[in-house]
Amino acid sequence: MKKVSLTAAALAISLPVTAQAAADVTINFGSTLPIPSNNDFQSELNNLGFGVYASVGASIILNGPAQLMFEFLGSESGYSDTFSTSGGLSYTETSTLENHFAAPIFIGWQSFSGATNLVNLLNFTSNLGGPATVGDSGFGI
Repeated sequence: MKKVSLTAAALAISLPVTAQAAADVTINFGSTLPIPSNNDFQSELNNLGFGVYASVGASIILNGPAQLMFEFLGSESGYSDTFSTSGGLSYTETSTLENHFAAPIFIGWQSFSGATNLVNLLNFTSNLGGPATVGDSGFGI
């Protein structure tokens, strides 16, 4: 079972940073950037092995049926940030500097029946900006 972990600051897929992971999920990174030093959770992310993120041009493709688990890890923004999926899973954080790295909040599971590009199936919105999906600058992996 592949585990996908989410944060309003950046999304992180807990799989090896390779183009192909166990033949179930393909993650394409247009280019990656280090988690910036002004991110309030840089040290927590680095300690979890998430030292880089990608947004523009990134994609997540399931190569067959899969069930993904989503968790909320934290947020640096303090704004009302919402993550949602096409299957109706949703979580909104509204408190300043929530920190759930030690005890992530379980959002739920979603099943995907076959080969699927997750563009437009995972969404992130903030009261600071418009909605973003996988591959948009407002949605980091």
